[in-house]
Amino acid sequence: MTFYYVHQIISVQKFLRDMTQSLLIKLVLHHILDGKAQTVKQIIESIDKVHKTVVYKVIEGNLLELYKTFLVKIHVDTKGENNLVTWTFEYEKLHEGIEDPTTTMDFLVKITKEIETHHLN
Repeated sequence: MTFYYVHQIISVQKFLRDMTQSLLIKLVLHHILDGKAQTVKQIIESIDKVHKTVVYKVIEGNLLELYKTFLVKIHVDTKGENNLVTWTFEYEKLHEGIEDPTTTMDFLVKITKEIETHHLN
C-alpha cells in the first residue's frame, strides 16, 4: 500500500497474523528523513478505542541504531468536531551522545498536518 498524500513516505506494508487469539499487526514504513531513505518496522502493542490511543513498538530499522527501545503513542482527543492528536515518544538512548529524536517528531507532525489537510479538503 502506498501512502499517497504524504510525499516523504515511499511505502507502508501491513502484515496481519493471528497469534493465540490475538492479532499481531506489523507495519513496515519506508520513508525519507533528512534526505536519507529510512525503514521502520513496528508492531501495534495496544489499541484503546475508549481512550482513543494506539501504541506502536519499533522492532527493527534505523531508529534502533540510535535507541535501545522506541515506543510511539498516539492519542486523539475529540472536542465537538475538532480532534487534537498528541504524539508521545518513549525511548532509551544507546548512549548519552545521541540526540533526542526531534527530526522524527517533526516528520510525524508533518504527516499529521498533511492528513488533516487531506481530510478537510
